[in-house]
Amino acid sequence: MEHIHFYLWGMFNNDANWSVKWSRSTYDPFEPMFHDLLWADGDMYDPREYEIIKKFHFLSPDEKDPDPGIPVTERWHQERAWKWMAGGPVTGTANEKTKPSSAAEKYNSVRITINYNHWKYDNDAFFKDFDEYVNWAEIKGMTILPVLVTDDMLGIPEDELVEYVRSVIAKYYDCPTVKGWDLYFHPGEIVSDKGKVEKLVERLFTIARNQYPNQPVFMTPVVSVTPFAKDYDYRKDLVHGRIHGWEKLVYSGVSDSDLVYRIWSLSDVIAFSTDQPSAEAGWLLSICYRFGRPIICSSFKAENPEQRRILLDQFARSHVYWYTATDVPENEISTFRFIPISTGH
Repeated sequence: MEHIHFYLWGMFNNDANWSVKWSRSTYDPFEPMFHDLLWADGDMYDPREYEIIKKFHFLSPDEKDPDPGIPVTERWHQERAWKWMAGGPVTGTANEKTKPSSAAEKYNSVRITINYNHWKYDNDAFFKDFDEYVNWAEIKGMTILPVLVTDDMLGIPEDELVEYVRSVIAKYYDCPTVKGWDLYFHPGEIVSDKGKVEKLVERLFTIARNQYPNQPVFMTPVVSVTPFAKDYDYRKDLVHGRIHGWEKLVYSGVSDSDLVYRIWSLSDVIAFSTDQPSAEAGWLLSICYRFGRPIICSSFKAENPEQRRILLDQFARSHVYWYTATDVPENEISTFRFIPISTGH
């Protein structure tokens, strides 16, 4: 853009060692550390790169810089996002703190909120404890989903928060035990400065992607659904071209439709949380489904066993990774399976 040229390191994938991740097998399900523009048979690695090259030109003095920035350009393409689901369903607990517990062992994943103050005031001890958690999960055959930032951290200087997120992801960017990074859970839920939240959202996506993690980065926005009347058939309003959708969503704090849409448009995978009945939760799930990417419910609460059964059935049919904030019986966890998506003739 500033009369700086670019070059391609590789056009066709023609070296078996090129895409091998250092210290990892070629069969490891992570994406390659480097890649060429095209596969050997001519298929594009990422069609977006082809479009960028076609449109490349030097800017005229009065032309606005069209570069969307790393939060957009380094977002996982859809194929890579769907590859992430190759390991099968995630059935996790959202109740864990920063120490392992035996209660979590019936799940195959745990969601933990990282302690910023521990990182700030005793960095060595922080990473030692995190290593112990990672090792525990690996031994148990489990994964972990760290939550890095919440609204109650917004009193911390922004540069410190960004450095905290950078340092944690940079250390564990290639750790297969980390399932993903929930950069910011419920942005804007309990604060009043929307501009500060919006700026932090952009900066966190930028710094996270600058670490080139092998796990997806995303945020869980704060959004729910207007309670339905008891006789309302929400499924009828969501099929065969009906336009209903976002008008039934409601927000908390300074969150709104623009912020939620921005978060979902920047996330590698689409995340939501819910403590509503299965009908309202199903409506929210249907909105997430329209983004065409894998979905992760980073926290849900079911008000009773019947609501839980219906919600887990929705997750099975829509292939949703889930973390529960209320206990789920072991038999419901062990029997949970994705139901093949198909339409009868």
